[in-house]
Amino acid sequence: MSRFKAFGKTEYRPCRAVAFMSLGLLTIFPTFHAYFKHGIGVAFNQEAFTFLCIFFSSGSFGVLIYATEVPERFFPGKFDIFFHSHQIFHVFAVGAGAIHFLAIRELQAFHADPCPADGWTLEKFNTTLTSDSLP
Repeated sequence: MSRFKAFGKTEYRPCRAVAFMSLGLLTIFPTFHAYFKHGIGVAFNQEAFTFLCIFFSSGSFGVLIYATEVPERFFPGKFDIFFHSHQIFHVFAVGAGAIHFLAIRELQAFHADPCPADGWTLEKFNTTLTSDSLP
C-alpha cells in the first residue's frame, strides 16, 4: 500500500490507519482465543498476558494518534518538524515492538519451565499420547 502514490494522499490516511491496525489484530485474535479456551496458567502466565495487553494498547493508541492527526490538527504549522502525529505513531510502534518482544520472551520462559506442582511441561504433555501408548 505504501508503494502506491495514491495512498499517500491525506484522504487515504484512515485507510492506512486501518491497515496498520489490522497488523496488531493479527496478534490479538490468537491471544484471546488461547485465553478463553485455556485460561491464564495453561496458555500463558499473568506477566505475558499483561505485556500483550500493553502491546495492544500501545499499538492502538499510536494508530489512533496517527489517524486523528493529533496534535497538528489543533495547532497547524506548529508540529511540522517535531512531535508530528506520524512521529508519535512510530514511537508507539517501536515501544509496542519492544513490549511484544518481552511478552514473547516471557511466554518462552513460561512454557520451558516445569510446573512446580507436578513437574508438568508442555513437551511432556505433547509427547504423552503416542502411537505406542494407545491401546
